[in-house]
Amino acid sequence: MAWAETFHCDVCNKEKSEEAEDWWLAWTETLSPAEGEREQPVVKVTPWNGFLAHSADVQHLCGARCVHTIMDRWMLAK
Repeated sequence: MAWAETFHCDVCNKEKSEEAEDWWLAWTETLSPAEGEREQPVVKVTPWNGFLAHSADVQHLCGARCVHTIMDRWMLAK
């Protein structure tokens, strides 16, 4: 029996196909600008990587429009 793995966009729920080339991954981290200063939240976006896609805190995004949507949502929440 073959293992089938599917990913869906966390914004629009589109399913990722094998041919899809414009998929992205996004996640948030905190960054400390200098010792003693308050940590700053950061959003990181990178092109699709099969290994990183399995991380529990990574969002799967099907293209630029959904990346922009994630950024908008993140900015409004801050």
